[in-house]
Amino acid sequence: MAQRKLRIYWFMALLLVVFVAGCGLREKVPPPRLSSISPNTGAQGQTVVVTLTGTDFVWDPTVNVGGAQITVSDAGVESGGTRITATFAIAENALPGPVNVSVTCWGITTQQVTFTIVPGEQRRR
Repeated sequence: MAQRKLRIYWFMALLLVVFVAGCGLREKVPPPRLSSISPNTGAQGQTVVVTLTGTDFVWDPTVNVGGAQITVSDAGVESGGTRITATFAIAENALPGPVNVSVTCWGITTQQVTFTIVPGEQRRR
């Protein structure tokens, strides 16, 4: 009788482990894809609202800007997961030239598109 109870407890424990492990699974999510950025240029010292276009974007995306002095804020998904708007604050001393931009959703990072920093206007003294 004691062996039977022990087997039942082991079986119940095994079922619990399988159930809990299965709860962490989610449906296969299609990877996000980034196809363009508009505008694709901004001047040193400028704040620019950009639109990133692609597919399968989900809420709370992370917009990644590599190798540049650009601060990204207010990134949000619009239009059924095909557009993200974000604000790029470009530092006055940012190096002019191309920078890579990508998006991360669900821990998956898209391919990169190019955003170009152009020289800002020289201030009159």
